[in-house]
Formats: sequence, structure tokens, C-alpha cells
Amino acid sequence: MQDGDAGGHAPPPGTLDAEAVRALGFRLGETCAGPAADAYLRWIEEEARRDSLDLLLFLTPACTLLEPLLRTGAPRSAARHAQLPVTGMTGALAEVDFRTVARRLDAFAGHFEGLSAADVLLRLNVPVPAEHVMADLGLPDDRALTLQDRALLHRLLHVCRWQILRSGQAARGALMRGLDRMGVRPGIRVGLVDMGWDGSLIAILAGLLDTLFRADCVGLSFVLDAPDASPRPSNLVLKGFVGRGSKGRPSLSDLAAHRPVLDLLLSPRKAEVTGYDEDPRGTVALIWAEADPAGFGAQVIAGVTAFAAAGRSATDPLAPLAALASGDGAADRDALSAVLRAAAASRTGGAPRRLSRLPFMAPPSGAVR
Repeated sequence: MQDGDAGGHAPPPGTLDAEAVRALGFRLGETCAGPAADAYLRWIEEEARRDSLDLLLFLTPACTLLEPLLRTGAPRSAARHAQLPVTGMTGALAEVDFRTVARRLDAFAGHFEGLSAADVLLRLNVPVPAEHVMADLGLPDDRALTLQDRALLHRLLHVCRWQILRSGQAARGALMRGLDRMGVRPGIRVGLVDMGWDGSLIAILAGLLDTLFRADCVGLSFVLDAPDASPRPSNLVLKGFVGRGSKGRPSLSDLAAHRPVLDLLLSPRKAEVTGYDEDPRGTVALIWAEADPAGFGAQVIAGVTAFAAAGRSATDPLAPLAALASGDGAADRDALSAVLRAAAASRTGGAPRRLSRLPFMAPPSGAVR
């Protein structure tokens, strides 16, 4: 696979030729995502030292982009590191209790447009009711829900609220046991590393870490598009590698203008998650189903792996990402939009996909590298 810049060799807009998409994923992974991820990890190193962090938790699958660099040698830090399987859905489930279940139902409803009723319940780790029950609710389990179905969706979630509460309690317990095995203890200083844009998942986890362990948290996000005054737990300091106060390119406004397609590149391991599972030995794992049309995400990771294996250190590591977000990157952005549409199409219809387990990774005894 040959190197390329951020602006060429893309499949025609609106098409999804599998081989061209895989080639695009590898090229952008090697020449764009790889250098950006390497620069991000070096920034994380500096912040971990500055804040005297004891443990860095890389949130996966969001931080999958960073895994090849962590394996082959990330910037050194005195902090231990581990991979924490968690998503916005499992984090939100872990917050559910008797006091908040009704409010959480409203929040959940906003995430489920375009899914079938069966898929909605799958993502909440709730058994699908019998066909006649679904029919009585006016929700056949194979029809995609739209904004016009919001009232029906609220009715479904209300009917299943106690199962959702049990699912939340299970997620909370599994998350707590997983964190305990990773060495999280009262008073520890934890860095929460994400590839998100608004720090919302970091804020959820910081709140849980405060409740469960009284831990101090520093949230580290690749892009942070959130006002400094936005609500967040008192134990959390939130920082962005690219944020409102950062200088140079790419700017926050450049990236935000193309957020959906850039998110596809920066968080290539897309997963639909249903909760946590524990085997008889007590191993905690995330239950998830991956959506990766034409193998794009796998090839992005392969490209980052090639970059890491070559031991490259770009003089301007964010320049390819800036080019992708500029006028020069229009052709590649069109191709990424086609991949994004295919991912959205694969999200609905048919029977629930086979699920796999993404286990917690215990932290090594040494440093990040």
C-alpha cells in the first residue's frame, strides 16, 4: 500500500466499492490518523506528568485508534495504563437507579431513531417481549423507528423500565468490579482518555468514579467542543488536545465543520453495545456488535499499525488532518460520507447481529511504554 496525501485517490462520491474503501481506510490511517494519534499520545504524556496521574484509562472501543501505538511504544509516562471497555450507552446505564430511571428513559429515547424496537432493547440489554406484546404496543420488532414514533418508543421504554433498571444495576456492578481489578482505589488520580468531542462520556465516568471511589479525574479528549462552563462533576478537570483555546491547525472550527466523517476516521471501531457480561471466573467484558462496512475501520487500524511499526515521527503530525478538513480534502470527505451512509444503513433491519466480548485489559505493572 502506497502512502498518499489527504486529498487524493478517493472512490467517486456516492459509491462504495469495497476495495477502494479498504484502500482509503489504510491510506488515511497511515498518513493522517496515525500521525495525529501519535501527537495526541505525546500530549497525553505531558498532561499525565503535569497532573501527577496514577492511572490512565483509555476508553475503548473509542480509543481503538491508539492501540497500535500503545503496543509498539507510546510516549513514556509514570502512570500505569489500561483499556476500559465503555460506551455512552453502558455509562448511561450504569448511572440508572430508582431515582433517575424515569429521567434516563427520556435521554435514551433520543439515541434510538432509525433502529427497530428489537434493536432498541438489544442495546439496553433487555429481552424483547413476545410478538403479541410488541403488536399491542404498535411496535413490530422489524420496523425502523422515526421521530414520529417517539411517543411509541417512550411507551416501550416505560413498559420495560424495571428491566432497564436491572440492566443498569448490572452494568454499574460490572463496571465497579472491572475498575477495582484495574487498581482503582480511593484517592487515586485517574486520567480518562477519549476520542469524543464534548467530554460527556468522561463526565459520566468521573461521576461514577467519585461516587464509587472518591477518585480525582482528569479528562483528556482528542477534540473538546464544550464550553468551559458546561456542567461537569466537581472531581473532574476536562482538557482537549484540540479545543476552544488551542492555536494553529487544525482549528476546532475546521474539525467541527466535518465532525461526522472525521469521527469515522478517528474512532474507526464502531460498536453497538448492549452491556457487560461476567464469566464464572469473574472476567468482565463489554458485549458489543461491530458495524464496519467494507472493512473500512479495520483498514484504518491497519494503516495506523503500519505507521507505528515504521517508527515514524512527523514534523507536523496534524497537517494531514488539517488538510482533510480543508478544501483540499473534499474528495476524501465525499468518500468518507459514503462509508458513513453505509454504516448507518447497516445499523438497522434484520435480526440482531451476533455479539462478541471485549474484555477489560488489566494495567501492566510498568509505564505506558
